[in-house]
Amino acid sequence: MTASSQSTGWRIVWRDGRWVYSDTLEPISTHRPCRNCRKDAVLLKIKHARPGRATRFIKADIDACIAPIVDALNQAGIYTIGSCCGHGRSSGSIVLADGREMIICTDTERKSCEESNEG
Repeated sequence: MTASSQSTGWRIVWRDGRWVYSDTLEPISTHRPCRNCRKDAVLLKIKHARPGRATRFIKADIDACIAPIVDALNQAGIYTIGSCCGHGRSSGSIVLADGREMIICTDTERKSCEESNEG
């Protein structure tokens, strides 16, 4: 069984000790834009904070469609440890350093997002 995941909405697989795109077998270090919106990721300098670890500044590729939200959160002192726009396959999310997760829904996803977060 081959391990698989996604990178910017593209299916990737673990092959020969590295992650590669499943369609071309190129390493994921080869740049690809978001599969859904076709925009390039935005490089942001963010304060990366994880519980129990030293806080540090890192440069991170953030999905273009949610980069303004991630940037605003970090500028306001609400630090993030992960984010994904969902790439048209699912709702987006931003994981905060304190363990909370923000779900980002489009207008067409709003009803299903509200129903899944009730209770």
